[in-house]
Amino acid sequence: MVHSKRFVFVLAVVSALGLLSDTTLRATSTSLIGTPATPSKTTSRIAFISEREGYPTVFIMNADGSEQKLLKKSENRAYASEPTWSSSGKYIVFSVHYDDNRNTEIDMVDPNGSPKQDSTIKDSTLPASPRWSPDEKHIAYISNQASENGTWQIYVMNTDGSGQYRLTDNTADDYNPTWSPDGKYVMFVRGNSGNAKIFIVNMDGSNAKFLVTTTALESPKWSPDGTRIAFISDYDDKSRLCIVDIEGTNKHCLNTATGASSLAWSPDGKNIAFSIFDNNNYDIYSVDADLTHQTRLTKNGKSGNPTWSSDGNYLAFVSKEESNTEIYAMKRDGSNLHFLTKSVTNSNSYSPAWQP
Repeated sequence: MVHSKRFVFVLAVVSALGLLSDTTLRATSTSLIGTPATPSKTTSRIAFISEREGYPTVFIMNADGSEQKLLKKSENRAYASEPTWSSSGKYIVFSVHYDDNRNTEIDMVDPNGSPKQDSTIKDSTLPASPRWSPDEKHIAYISNQASENGTWQIYVMNTDGSGQYRLTDNTADDYNPTWSPDGKYVMFVRGNSGNAKIFIVNMDGSNAKFLVTTTALESPKWSPDGTRIAFISDYDDKSRLCIVDIEGTNKHCLNTATGASSLAWSPDGKNIAFSIFDNNNYDIYSVDADLTHQTRLTKNGKSGNPTWSSDGNYLAFVSKEESNTEIYAMKRDGSNLHFLTKSVTNSNSYSPAWQP
């Protein structure tokens, strides 16, 4: 794995931009643009990344796409990534990498763009992938700040930036930290693409436990009740959606879907939305939590990265129409397709994150 200051930022956005690049998505089938009724703007808001300022910055909008606004203006070129809401929906955390080689920041702001007090965490070693604990008292993130061989490790800190401590200590890269719903554990991926393993560890760094081997760099996902984990695994040389319990047992895979990525549990735990790459096309599917009754939700061959609304009735996702990558929404059954963003020429919007 390449160790550089740009590595983590590139890793963070590759699933959005790499997925929807001109060289990857060549399909020109059915357009997504339509005119059905959109979700009410009171259904909560969506944070997202847009390049309309000339570089990736964090924006927010209502669930119907109205009132889009920039959350934080940078005085220099700053590349934001991975906006993530706190469980209460009061704050958004994201990482910012400056183009002039200054320290990278982890920023926390409210939906109006006001910073959380003492919340800007600066680090010359590129902290990234910030994730809230369910009780909103801690942030897990990755950094190579104390690594002798340049590997990325998992760290935890208080939300004011104090009390930083190293959660993992390994000669391989550890990345994609994800808190269990009860906040007792942090799940992470160790290793490189094609040879990675999923672990869970207590939040104090003790009792790291291997669960299962994965072939994907993307983050595995906890089920809402914390009893199962969805992840990507190779089966017959194909990337498939699989589920395992938190003891690493009872693994089963969706064998009818290959090229799976971008997993997202529904809030009620009954469905998993995901993307499938097949014959140079990306589309979004949904499957029951027991991996039966798979349903195709988009058919334009250029859609991915689904994320659920807090009530589970809608999915926001990214799709490429004409020259730009934009954000769309649809009902959980694939109906009522409509666009939410319409960026300026040659700019993109991606990484939608729905407010809890």
